Amino acid sequence: SSAEIVSGGYGSSNAAFVIGPGSVLCTEGDLTVGYYGSYNQLVLSNGAASFTTNLTLGLDSASSNNLCLVDGGVLRVTNAARLAILDVRRGTIQFGNGGVIEADGMLLTNTLGTFQFNGGSLDVRASTVLNAQPFVVGDGVSAATLSLIGNGTHSFANGLTLRGNSWLTGNGSI
Repeated sequence: SSAEIVSGGYGSSNAAFVIGPGSVLCTEGDLTVGYYGSYNQLVLSNGAASFTTNLTLGLDSASSNNLCLVDGGVLRVTNAARLAILDVRRGTIQFGNGGVIEADGMLLTNTLGTFQFNGGSLDVRASTVLNAQPFVVGDGVSAATLSLIGNGTHSFANGLTLRGNSWLTGNGSI
């Protein structure tokens, strides 16, 4: 079934904390953080994991300032057909501390959506980034890897920047 990190679809300032090894949030359908509401968040840290077929951050135009924090945790947005989408519309993916994000597809197509990639490993099969910002890998200190998997197509309309201690690996077209 699908899940929403909100209350009744319109809720604001709600949070789901998944913290520690063995802690898992698993949905068979879509996961939405901020359907209509704003300031909703999903936090995955210290070895916790979330598995979902699609994740949307800030679905509706009324939704804003939502957060998905992956800090030493694992976020997997994938399905058997390899068509699952991590869609960052209105909010921020904040990623660091050696975590892992795996997505079949990643969309950042709204100027209100951002991806702060400080460290960890982002494994993505296809990506479209046209949120009027360059896609920046790493903070210059923490190890960060953008891994293009599965020979997909990756578009970075405002550029792709690799900071110190960062790597671009894998196969695909940029």
